Amino acid sequence: MNYEELLQRAQQMEKELDDGKNVLSRDSKIIAFLFDNCEITIPEESVYFVRVNTGYHGGRIMRDMMSSRRLNYPPKPVDDSHRVGLRNYAFTGNSDFGHTAPVWDNIFALGIDGMKKRIENRTGPALNPDFVESQVRVFEAAQRFMLRAADEADRVGKKRMAQGIRNLTYNPPSDLFEAFQLPLVFYCLMQFFEATDIRTLGRLDQLLLPFYEKESDQEKVMAMALDFMCEIDALKAPANMPFAIAGTDGDGHSMVNPMSYVFLKAYAATKLPEKKL
Repeated sequence: MNYEELLQRAQQMEKELDDGKNVLSRDSKIIAFLFDNCEITIPEESVYFVRVNTGYHGGRIMRDMMSSRRLNYPPKPVDDSHRVGLRNYAFTGNSDFGHTAPVWDNIFALGIDGMKKRIENRTGPALNPDFVESQVRVFEAAQRFMLRAADEADRVGKKRMAQGIRNLTYNPPSDLFEAFQLPLVFYCLMQFFEATDIRTLGRLDQLLLPFYEKESDQEKVMAMALDFMCEIDALKAPANMPFAIAGTDGDGHSMVNPMSYVFLKAYAATKLPEKKL
């Protein structure tokens, strides 16, 4: 479906599924619909992942729908406490309250399927009785989307991309290429479908170090890092896409490692505006 068809159908689903109670269940069905019906394209320069037509940043389908919902709730009048906040540049409750920092350690350790299984195996009461069903619905739809993306990558001759996506559909990353690929896949799933703004790719040198240590070809490592930087830039993330390297552990010991220098060199070499170190 093209963008307008996706948007119209999503808006129709919102009306049909709205019982005034369970936003989580409704949204999970809409997001699953987007996963199953979006168009998938792969720019010639793309190495790691695909592009989708669910809208970018301010114009994403789920973000547009969330914004329209807010119109149903009249804003509270500005009081003295808000005025103080405005004068001091403090947070005053605007619509920018939606940034998130994924737990990248878990994502790398479990993978997409592992996170789905963790939810399926959840025990104990939930405040929302549809929590598990809704979450699993979205993860299963995300996996179907990833397999569609792998098929498209195969179709256009990007065999390494396709191989990595298929493995990441059911497993954690198996090598350095897939370790570079995973944050870009997860960014797409959250940013362009669920419409939550990811504001960090994590401490990438730590996350990728175990995979780096299995590589012997340093030219290949640097080539992958340069491609990764270029692909971050191509996403045109709002307010740039931050990541971190080095620093210290909880006891103050240096966490600098060989992958830290790979990222520094790739960052300096590419000179692109959308990544933020």
